[in-house]
This record gives sequence, structure tokens and C-alpha cells, in this order.
Amino acid sequence: MSDQLIRAISQDGLIKVSAVSTRDLTERARQIHKTLPVATAALGRLLAAASMMGNALKGDGASLTLRVQGGGPLGILLAVSDNRIVILLIMNVILLIAGTFMDVTPAILIFTPLFLPIVKTFGMHPVHFGLLLVTYIPFLSIGLPTAAGLI
Repeated sequence: MSDQLIRAISQDGLIKVSAVSTRDLTERARQIHKTLPVATAALGRLLAAASMMGNALKGDGASLTLRVQGGGPLGILLAVSDNRIVILLIMNVILLIAGTFMDVTPAILIFTPLFLPIVKTFGMHPVHFGLLLVTYIPFLSIGLPTAAGLI
């Protein structure tokens, strides 16, 4: 199976969805960089995210930066977009997935240090980001049969 990027849009144009399969790309990156399985998984996820982010950038002047900086066992892996809406959508998808299986407090403690530097770079106020986290993550755990949702 070769790599694929699938895009879908609702009939009214309000909902856009994309999915990507990057098995061949990840395998090629593993061969080039001779990475171990954990690093290959991280690199593959980064390449998949960069593929979907690059696909979403259609405006003039929009850019995508993919940076891998060594220095430790894995180094720094980074995929950046200049489009604020794309960044917020990706963050919301990550929070949506995490909110379905994580409790509220650990999710906030894990994702605040990860996302706060990102949102500060494009001008989001930290209080606005905090409100987004505090309202979005508990909202997702309400309908699920978790300990927090059953209380």
C-alpha cells in the first residue's frame, strides 16, 4: 500500500476532514535515519501531521516548518504552521482524543506546558488558553463512562 492523503468536505462546505497514511514515508525515514522503533514512531507521527498541515495550507504566504534537532537520544522534533486556525484545530483534535480517555487534572497538567509556548507565539493570551483547556477537556469526559464522568 502506498502513502495516501484523503480529503473530504461536507455538502455545505462547513466540515472538512483529512486522513493520511504515511507507512512508506515513515519506513523510508527509518531507513535513512536508522532510528529505533520508538523514534521511528515519533518521526512517523510528525511526518503524518506535517503532511496534513501542509495540505491544509492553501493561502498565499502560508508556510510549514519541519525541524528535527538532535542533542539527546531523540532530540527535538517539531512541525510548525503559520496558520493559526490550523494550529488551533490540531490542538482541539489532540484535546478531543485525550479528553476521551484521560481524567481532567492529568490532561491539563500534561497539555498546558506542551501547548502554552505554542499559543503564546501566535498571540493567544494565556488566560484565554487556560479557559479553553478548563472548559474543553471536562466537557469531553462528561458523556463517557469514566470516573470523572460518573460523579
